[in-house]
Amino acid sequence: MKVDQQKLYDGMAEKGILMKDLCSKVNMNERTMKKVLDNGSEIDAGTLLKISRVLGIDRKDLEKAR
Repeated sequence: MKVDQQKLYDGMAEKGILMKDLCSKVNMNERTMKKVLDNGSEIDAGTLLKISRVLGIDRKDLEKAR
């Protein structure tokens, strides 16, 4: 699945979480996260669920519309 970059950044801003902190909380390398966001690379459902929990956003709201 692909991540909606704007919704992710909006959620991070709302929670006051930096990218490095988010990556640390979901056990993801910052370089990998950058690929996911900038290149539209796929992310597995489990990782997306972890991100959604940290940000307090429904997982489906973070999925990029196809």
